[in-house]
Amino acid sequence: IDTKEEVTFVQRMYLRDLIDELRDDLKNGDVKKLNDVMDIGLKKYWIEDELEKIDFSKITIFTTKPKFSGNSAKNRIAFSFDGITHYFDIAYKLKNGEWKIIKFEERKE
Repeated sequence: IDTKEEVTFVQRMYLRDLIDELRDDLKNGDVKKLNDVMDIGLKKYWIEDELEKIDFSKITIFTTKPKFSGNSAKNRIAFSFDGITHYFDIAYKLKNGEWKIIKFEERKE
């Protein structure tokens, strides 16, 4: 039985801060923190490789506030460049007191 414990206010704030930190790091071309919080198996390596090829300094990055459900959360990130915007759905799970990305997928319109 998977019990969904509600996250605390501090844990919620930690995820919001983490999302801001990840956005700022990406803008500076640093994907290390993102790599550290990803927990999505082999797909992680493909995502890492693709993200390292992108010059984020020319991209505007938007994020939504996370929506919480039990010990999980979801939000959306958008990368906008030259009039084109790509949206990604991101899912997080609180594991051993740390937020981990368990889904990072381009949103199909």
